[in-house]
Amino acid sequence: MLTRRNAILSAAALFGGAWLYRHLRPQPEHRLGRQPGFWVWYTQPSAVRIRSGILASSVARSTDGGGETILTRHEGGAVGEPVILGKSKHLDDHDQAALLVRVKDGQVLAFFCHHSDNRFFVAASLVDDPKSAADWSKPVDIALQLGGSEYTYAQPVEMGDGTIYLFLRARTVDSLSLHYTKSTDGGTTWKLAKRVLTGQRPYFCVARNGPTRIDIACNDGHPNAEQPPNSLYHFYMEMDGAGGEAFRASDGRNLGDLPLTPGNDLIRVWDGSTPAGESSIWQVGIDAKGHPALLYAVFPERDADHRYRRALWTGDRWDDSEICPAGPTFADASAGEFYFTGGCCFDLDDIDIVYASRKAGERRQIFRMETRDGAGWKERQLTWSALDCARPYLPIGTRTLLYGEISAYRHYVDYEAQIVALPVE
Repeated sequence: MLTRRNAILSAAALFGGAWLYRHLRPQPEHRLGRQPGFWVWYTQPSAVRIRSGILASSVARSTDGGGETILTRHEGGAVGEPVILGKSKHLDDHDQAALLVRVKDGQVLAFFCHHSDNRFFVAASLVDDPKSAADWSKPVDIALQLGGSEYTYAQPVEMGDGTIYLFLRARTVDSLSLHYTKSTDGGTTWKLAKRVLTGQRPYFCVARNGPTRIDIACNDGHPNAEQPPNSLYHFYMEMDGAGGEAFRASDGRNLGDLPLTPGNDLIRVWDGSTPAGESSIWQVGIDAKGHPALLYAVFPERDADHRYRRALWTGDRWDDSEICPAGPTFADASAGEFYFTGGCCFDLDDIDIVYASRKAGERRQIFRMETRDGAGWKERQLTWSALDCARPYLPIGTRTLLYGEISAYRHYVDYEAQIVALPVE
């Protein structure tokens, strides 16, 4: 009897089992969880591990055509009812929440705002395993405590002593740039935001590195704005033990008073003025030795040729290599969105593994990329979707990769997409 299994085995003998396994194996659709909406990249973490699964944020279209900042719980492929944290008149993927699981009690803090709005909200779960709207407090606007305006791109980090640092883009004085604030009471009250960088809209990513240090990577500014070509820089913040912070270059040199100017004060990892193109940071990871690693994209042709790279600090220099080509922008280049790369992320438990969205045929698919020498990268395709797959993210402590599956993306306020949760090895 010629069963499907026997047919595949016979074909494998003729054409090679490895090819068939890669291309004909059934995809585990029944194991995938999906939630509506999409997410911007520079609001992180976009998903976290909670006691019974994963909690993820996205921005979904509301029934009146606006946007909803939602939280959705994933557990073994099952997806719970979305919890609506906030609503906006506009669908804008920047409005997602950044999530932090508080160490002392396992409760979740959700930080969100409306893109470049003058309000900034924090909502707290009332339990360590939130499953419904009843498990969440009403969002509190902390904008007056921060003392700025035009907020977006929240990135919270909790340190070893329980201090919560919040990095975000905000406007104070005359600069729309990277700022930070902190809370020493679990997120109830916050200090005035301090400006970290000069410039207009420099993009940034942060990562905790031990109990007292936060590594930071940034660019000069927005790639479409008027400033020098976007190079890539690294520095770090260290708690000084007396309630303050010191900012240091990659090599430990004290950088002095804030704000800092990337091109003058920081160690440059990638030179955006060369023909190899400008850069855009994607993520900061930490290796087993405590050395930072930077995952980023470069643009030899701003709308047509994007490439992923990794830079690893060796202790005295940055060791840099290309991972793979990414393809062109996935947004509408005619609207001026040249730099919307499909995106990539570290496996933060092993920074030699990267999940990357790259062009494969007509669509962008998710690939697992791995290196053991920092030079060559082996790839394995994980998705075979009929839609573009972009902006992958692997929450710390999980083996569930989340990414966007995009039906259409004309602009960050005009898209149709869903977030997909895929088990990975």
